[in-house]
Amino acid sequence: MRIGRLIVFEGADGCGKTTLSKGLAERLQLRGERVEWNSFPGREAGTLGELVYRLHHQPEQLGVRGITPLSLQAMHIAAHLDTISRRLRPALESGISVVLDRFWWSTWAYGVADSIDPANLDALIEVERRLWQPIQPAVVFVVRRQVPLRPEQSGKWTVLNSAYERLGAREHLFHRVVEIWNEGSIEESVAKIEVALS
Repeated sequence: MRIGRLIVFEGADGCGKTTLSKGLAERLQLRGERVEWNSFPGREAGTLGELVYRLHHQPEQLGVRGITPLSLQAMHIAAHLDTISRRLRPALESGISVVLDRFWWSTWAYGVADSIDPANLDALIEVERRLWQPIQPAVVFVVRRQVPLRPEQSGKWTVLNSAYERLGAREHLFHRVVEIWNEGSIEESVAKIEVALS
């Protein structure tokens, strides 16, 4: 059976990538494609991804008073590894395409924004990249905006956008990278994505 397509959406918080990735998955399903939408680290009840999401956004509810940026990114990678093994690779290998909200790119971009040593980030990410082999994204859509859709730290927003730009320039040597400016309606942006995907 033909392997499914891995279609990745990346970008800084507040750029609209979750909405756009879900919109694309719905359009592809309406066209009769076998498609699954997923996100990193994930929020599926009872999974490591859900625990890491809560650890990142509500650490005090888990009794955690603080966590270093490197440790947090290591937890994200652990959640990615679990989801890749349990859900994503089996789906792709059975011919189902996966639309994925975030990839290892977010670990790198957010790690850089938090001043983590890039060599340490690369070492963490290498484990995930090995687990993906030989699967590569059909395309990585990098969603951009002039200003975020919701309040974000302006300094961090700028650093993140710069990090994604640098990463896109590096990674386009290995797979297709398409920048999508999400400044119009959701329908307009999803239509642009569909055209780029075809």
